[in-house]
Amino acid sequence: MPRANPLQAAFNAGEIGPRMAARVDFAKYQNAGSRVENMIPLPQGGLTRRPGTRYVAAARDHDKRPRLIPFEFSTEQAYVLEVCDRCFRFFRNKGQIIVPATDAAITNGDFDTDLTGWDDRSSGGGAIEHNFLGGDEIDLLDFAQTALQGWGDFISGRANVGLKFTAPADGDVANASISVPVVTVGFTAVAGVYADNGGNPGVQVGADSTSVVINTPTLYTFTWAANPTITSGSTYWIVFSDITLGGTGNATISQCADRGAAFASGFNDTITLIANNGGGWINGRDLRTRIGIESAGSNGVLALEGNGSGVASAEQAVATTDLNQEHVIRFRVIGAAGDKVAFRIGNTSEGDQVISEIEMATGFHSVAFTPTMSPFYVQFRNEANKTIFIDSVGLIGSGAVTPAPFELASPYGEADLPTLKRAQSADVMYFAHPDCAPHKLERRGNTTWSLVEVAFADGPYLDENTVSGQTLDPSAVSGNGITITAVGHSPFVDGDVGRLIRLRPSGEPGYAIITEVVSPEQVRADVKRVFANA
Repeated sequence: MPRANPLQAAFNAGEIGPRMAARVDFAKYQNAGSRVENMIPLPQGGLTRRPGTRYVAAARDHDKRPRLIPFEFSTEQAYVLEVCDRCFRFFRNKGQIIVPATDAAITNGDFDTDLTGWDDRSSGGGAIEHNFLGGDEIDLLDFAQTALQGWGDFISGRANVGLKFTAPADGDVANASISVPVVTVGFTAVAGVYADNGGNPGVQVGADSTSVVINTPTLYTFTWAANPTITSGSTYWIVFSDITLGGTGNATISQCADRGAAFASGFNDTITLIANNGGGWINGRDLRTRIGIESAGSNGVLALEGNGSGVASAEQAVATTDLNQEHVIRFRVIGAAGDKVAFRIGNTSEGDQVISEIEMATGFHSVAFTPTMSPFYVQFRNEANKTIFIDSVGLIGSGAVTPAPFELASPYGEADLPTLKRAQSADVMYFAHPDCAPHKLERRGNTTWSLVEVAFADGPYLDENTVSGQTLDPSAVSGNGITITAVGHSPFVDGDVGRLIRLRPSGEPGYAIITEVVSPEQVRADVKRVFANA
């Protein structure tokens, strides 16, 4: 019997099962196979061997599972992102993007305790300061009492009402709040922190807070230019003082904004004497209710304190022998979504010969540059009428012997990666996660990337509040750092930072972005569109 050797020129029908073996009448029979192993049928009819895998680089963290995400700008420009715990790494052309080792180093780029190594180049009233950001590290101590009571120097025997507390951790007192339901005569007040002295306030710790005008029923929050430092386990007093000349203030203080009478044991009803730093006594001081303490784990930062007319600027000279070689500097900008600082690198102090001034938004940045002179000068500048923070400044590959992987810091932990959503548009990839503000990844070059918070313009919003008696009261219709106080409800939670608030008092609605949650009844915010006639 003759043997047949039919020619099969195409395989694009893929595999067919044993039950189809005799179906020669089936249209795709001629282009199929009974077993196609380790091969991939092509639409044109041919077969190609399946691709293999190759070792490119070790994962950043061997004990944590990363996620690989494609970033495709075009058929010629594509990357693979290794999204790992709090970090992105980048791959292209079958290799990892790396940065040459360098002997250049940033001094004190984490700002743990001070600004050593950084020079103040501020002008026109701008300034730089060292600060701590508590974030999730902050401890809130809440106290209250059952009865209302008077506040103001004119009340005999009520000049001082005290709250004694024990510090839960080493750190700084970041803020203190009081609830004032009645103001008969307005006055100006300050807050102070005092060491305990036998059950009474003793020597003051640091200085008084910035003054606050008490003129309307609301929740008032006091902050310090330099936060008073406290020690874990030690006992202190928080003191609120009517400092109006003549002592004619008249107000009533009530329970803490979000706590009830169960916390009454924290209060001493009447205190008449408070020691000053010299050991003497000061009459006419008052105390009250909520204390925010930044623990020792709080994050030290460089604060660029802008005033809208001058420049807050910090600079560092960096020496290196690795000239004419690519370097990558990484840093973080901390502020509200949309806040920006100016960044430059020069061959001279305040120069921009290496990197011309560019605006860097709130988020994480890794920027490539090539120094041609030593030292080169790294500078951060803020011209806005608010304080913006800088942290985690460093050079990738600093002090290394071999090239280092190019990295970009991120807010996403290992547990966040499986539920991280993304969408790409050209050189920008957007990320969304239920526990983190939306971010966008921006590519400017193979070794220049940014992951910044998305600054939404007037939305999105939750449903409009139409409940009678539940309102929001802004302290001003424009500006940065205004307070917005809720009346008749407690709508704010810690996760509200970065969210937008829209107010429609009349006419065109205005909106603001929340920058700090003070309490469930009060936030601080930057106005983006004026609250008309508020």
